[in-house]
Amino acid sequence: MVEELTAAIVHARDFLRELSRDRSLPESIRLEAKHLLRHYSEAADIWLAGRLEERR
Repeated sequence: MVEELTAAIVHARDFLRELSRDRSLPESIRLEAKHLLRHYSEAADIWLAGRLEERR
C-alpha cells in the first residue's frame, strides 16, 4: 500500500508539472499548478520517504 501511495504522489507531482508548463492551458490553471507544486518534494525524495515509511 505504501508503494502505491508513493507512486500516486509522484504521478500527481509529475502531472502538476506538466500542467504548469502547458502553454495551451489558460494562465490561471498553469499558475495554480505551479503554486501546488511548491508542496511537493522532488520525486527521488518522495520515493525515499516511501521506502522509509515501509520499513516502519
